[in-house]
Amino acid sequence: MTNQPINVLYVGGDREWTQLLTTVLEREETNIDLQTTPSVDRTRRIVARGNTDCLVFDCDLSRLAGIELLRSIRRGDEDLPFILCTRNGTEPLASEASSMGATVYRRQQTKTDQSVAAANLIRHIEIEQLRVRLKTVRRHNERLEEFTSVVAHDLRNPLTIASGSLELAMEDCDSDRLRVIERAHTRMKMLVADLLTLARDGTSSTNITQLSIAELCVDCWQNVDTTNATLNVTTDRSILADRNRLKQLFENLFRNAIEHGGKMVTVGTIDTGFHVSDDGPGIPIENRDHVFTGGYSTAAEGTGLGLQIVKQIVEAHGWGICVTEGTAGGARFEITGVD
Repeated sequence: MTNQPINVLYVGGDREWTQLLTTVLEREETNIDLQTTPSVDRTRRIVARGNTDCLVFDCDLSRLAGIELLRSIRRGDEDLPFILCTRNGTEPLASEASSMGATVYRRQQTKTDQSVAAANLIRHIEIEQLRVRLKTVRRHNERLEEFTSVVAHDLRNPLTIASGSLELAMEDCDSDRLRVIERAHTRMKMLVADLLTLARDGTSSTNITQLSIAELCVDCWQNVDTTNATLNVTTDRSILADRNRLKQLFENLFRNAIEHGGKMVTVGTIDTGFHVSDDGPGIPIENRDHVFTGGYSTAAEGTGLGLQIVKQIVEAHGWGICVTEGTAGGARFEITGVD
């Protein structure tokens, strides 16, 4: 089922019935958070907070209060599942409850029957709400696919044409203004690539293999504009990871270190994982909680998405990441929970 519990509010004063309902729900291992109150006024306040998924009203508490509560709730929320339960119901009460917008009206002879019926109804509502959430996720994924399509084609194609035209212009004219345009094109290409990575990467890594940290880091270093920087790998440890995604993690951390002035980039192990450190100016304590937020960057040429991608890759592996100060005074990224 879903990790989020279904918040059920039971309005009634029958403790025995409440205990029976709780027992049935626990027996079926339904992910329910059951809250009880005998007060109609308090019920209105709780519902007004907006985190109630289902309301069960015991009409034996007060039939009139139940109908009035239903009417007032329906004025503000037409969709909240509202279950009216009674052991002494009548047809007129059932008809009125239905006309007022009750989701379900149940009349049972015993408390046990009533609690089982209510539990089954809540279970049904839980399944229906899960279906709604899944549909919402699918819609979001569809929109994400549309977005990646726009980025991949509608943005990349004109950028490719512009870059080609710029190359031809630079063959005929040596101009600082053209070099500014070239840098802008390069930055746009980086942004497009990072946006596609964020959009296309899933939430889990499935292509897991045994990888040597040292060998992978040496390979990654060749793909980064290292200028005058040096790589120092102090570990021969192997870990279980998705090669392509771990490769991108190292490349992004290497670029981040160099863009921020690091001349020595060190990769080593810690008790629960590994670290990537540099000897640059470091990251102020007050900024460390924000470095993984999209758009955060202090480098002139940075996209602000590199570290967000790093965090996404880390979480996809089920690891953790934090940033602290390295022994050389620069930034130190620690990846923990690594097998």
